[in-house]
Amino acid sequence: MKIGSWLHRQLTTWQALTPGQQQLMTALALTPETNPLAPARRPRRPFAQTVQLLELFLHREGRIPAARETIRVDGDTVKIGAWLAKARTKHRSCPTIMPAWSPPCSTGTGRPRTPSPPFSCKP
Repeated sequence: MKIGSWLHRQLTTWQALTPGQQQLMTALALTPETNPLAPARRPRRPFAQTVQLLELFLHREGRIPAARETIRVDGDTVKIGAWLAKARTKHRSCPTIMPAWSPPCSTGTGRPRTPSPPFSCKP
């Protein structure tokens, strides 16, 4: 059994532990209130702000970011390449998102596909 799985089970079933087990866990500073497994939640960067970061990257570097490329912004690491790859994937399922960042699609006739009228894409 992995220690992380064991610790998760102890902290989620805290009331089922005996008082002695709870005291031992508390002595190690492992309680449901001080759960070290709970990831620190950072607020998600707004889409428009990430688009601005991408535009700045394009202007500075003169190229699109590689799939695993990261940049540092205000002390945070932004996975700009992964973000762009994900946005492109969403664009393929919803053609109204970022048409300038994806190559034109072919209709199979050798002619580029004409853009669809704007519509709402639902996930």
